[in-house]
Amino acid sequence: MVGLGGQAANDHLPGLAQCHLAELAGVCDVNPNRVAAASDAHQVPGFTSVERLLEAVRPDFVIAAVPHHAGQQVVAACAEVGVHVLKEKPFATDPRKRPSWPGCARRRGSS
Repeated sequence: MVGLGGQAANDHLPGLAQCHLAELAGVCDVNPNRVAAASDAHQVPGFTSVERLLEAVRPDFVIAAVPHHAGQQVVAACAEVGVHVLKEKPFATDPRKRPSWPGCARRRGSS
């Protein structure tokens, strides 16, 4: 889980806790207090860097619940290492700033 704001706390994390088909493997946010709280509450490793999470946890997929301006960086980091992503917000807020990572994701076999 990358991004630990309201959407993650109210929807994604409780949903994952009740899901028997997926397991929360780690949490990540730029706010270290949110990371510590979620890490303790869910008994998983916590990170303030998506790259560190990807390196240490090696998840099958990532739920990206981050602000619009941070989404491309998170998705690109995941695509670079072949990790699937569920991104809940737009990929870009301006069509002229469309992301450059779809080609990378196709080459790595992630989506």
